[in-house]
Amino acid sequence: MFDKLRDTIAHIKQSRPGSRFIDYYAYRKKRKNESTGKHIAMILLGLALVAIGFIGTLLPIIPGFVFGIPGIAILGSRSKTAAKSLDAAERIFHRIRQRHRERSSRAKRQGAEESAPRKPTKP
Repeated sequence: MFDKLRDTIAHIKQSRPGSRFIDYYAYRKKRKNESTGKHIAMILLGLALVAIGFIGTLLPIIPGFVFGIPGIAILGSRSKTAAKSLDAAERIFHRIRQRHRERSSRAKRQGAEESAPRKPTKP
């Protein structure tokens, strides 16, 4: 069981960001070796986990991400639409992260310039 999980994570890591999930979906589709019943059960499990995760975000008792993230991952490996959505979300996340890094480095440079001692100007 852990070997299969390790292989899955390795395959996803090797793919290019922004197309990881659709690549994994295609990889799973090629080596399809599970029954239709198991496929449907996994989709239902993924949907149930996402629903519990959503409810968990509304209720302070259950941490929603603990259930939501595995549910989304299961759906992404079973559904082409979910895989495309996860890839789109990853691209958006990377763009936002890049903008944040640029702004924070710009703010650090400006802060360093302001705190640097200035030469006195001659009147």
